[in-house]
Amino acid sequence: MEMRRKKTTKASQPRKPRTSARTVRPRARREAAITTVLREAGRPMRFEELVERTGSTSPAKRRRLEQELERLHRAGELLRNRREEYILRERLPVVVGTVSGHRDGHGVVHPDDRSAPVYLSYRQMLEVMHGDRVAVRIGGTDARGRLEGSIVEVIERGNVDIVGRLYEESGIYVLVPDNPRIAHRVLIPRDRLGGARAGQVVVAKIVEQPSRTAQPLGHIVRILGEHAAPGMETEIAIHSHGLPYEFPDEAIAEAERFGETVSAAAKRGREDLRELPLVTIDGEDARDFDDAVWCERVRGGWRLIVAIADVATYVEADSALDHEARHRGTSVYFPNRVLPMLPEALSNGLCSLQPGVDRLCLACEMRVSEQGRVTRSRFFEAVMRSAARLTYTQVAAYLANPQAAHEPHVTARGTELMALHAVFRALHRARVKRGAIDFDVPELKVRFDADGRIAALFE
Repeated sequence: MEMRRKKTTKASQPRKPRTSARTVRPRARREAAITTVLREAGRPMRFEELVERTGSTSPAKRRRLEQELERLHRAGELLRNRREEYILRERLPVVVGTVSGHRDGHGVVHPDDRSAPVYLSYRQMLEVMHGDRVAVRIGGTDARGRLEGSIVEVIERGNVDIVGRLYEESGIYVLVPDNPRIAHRVLIPRDRLGGARAGQVVVAKIVEQPSRTAQPLGHIVRILGEHAAPGMETEIAIHSHGLPYEFPDEAIAEAERFGETVSAAAKRGREDLRELPLVTIDGEDARDFDDAVWCERVRGGWRLIVAIADVATYVEADSALDHEARHRGTSVYFPNRVLPMLPEALSNGLCSLQPGVDRLCLACEMRVSEQGRVTRSRFFEAVMRSAARLTYTQVAAYLANPQAAHEPHVTARGTELMALHAVFRALHRARVKRGAIDFDVPELKVRFDADGRIAALFE
């Protein structure tokens, strides 16, 4: 039997799926309507809002709108948040800011432009830490109405060294950060302990930052000691905040170059206030003395002189001292320790207005009226010699009862102290009259024993 090849006809060929213009045009119109509505709204919108705004109120149009929204969502053109709201991806800008961690594991990005904070979920926080500077893409709002974001890029890490307590768990060493805003546990390889023991407070250098699949890795670089040791709170604060506690050799050399006494050349051209009994008045625990005062009664008011240590004479622009002082910004005071802005040769030496020694200063001479108004003033460079180092307690006791027995150096300055108190009261009355608020709050003082432990608290 002869087999004949069947002739293929157009009718017998399988049809290729194709989209007709009749289908494409309505879809394009729906997409344009959706994007136009969302673009004009500039905010996430629920399905029912889109139904109303696009005129898709009939059952068939609602169904087609829902299908189009789902298509655009799968294509990445639209994003849908936890509240089932839709927003255009183009409306979700990338913002740059700093991460603020929470002890529960989530976080918030505070944008550089001070716009609304962006919430980061626990999952997003796996790859960043408190203090990191990041770029995040806003993904709409969460169920509580907060802007929600996802990490696009870590621009700058905020933690190089981390302070915490070392623990051993099943032979694995981990550092638990002292800062509760850092929820990560830092893995420490056994060969990178640096002699530290479990339970001690240490400083670790982060060598591998966290990711979504791995914990941060660190090496111990400093052992601060046992967690209950006296002064440990101060050590933790210094290292946690990255406070500089050592001076560069260049800065120390510059400070020591001036010697221990003021040279005759440095005094030249300055007004001489050494015969004026200027005094410093500070707390009992003060470590440096940078201002001094003197006052006398004159006709119609008082003549007042306030002098401060002339630091600028010793810290030249762009010098090592200048760069270090700018880096520190200020002296930092702890209950039992101070981190000075300048090396000790200056902070406790030439720039400290100690009694009985010549010091360079900047002074302001003022005339203050009975009504507490400064009627005249002038500023000038001077050289001074403090007549006494007084404390607030000594001065308060003298003013309360001048006739009682007081230390000789306090009694010797009695006339000036009474004048200073009188001008203070006049200035205070004028201040109150201007409507100023007097914040008089108690301040606790701490007394330590010889071992550095807290012995007493007092106001």
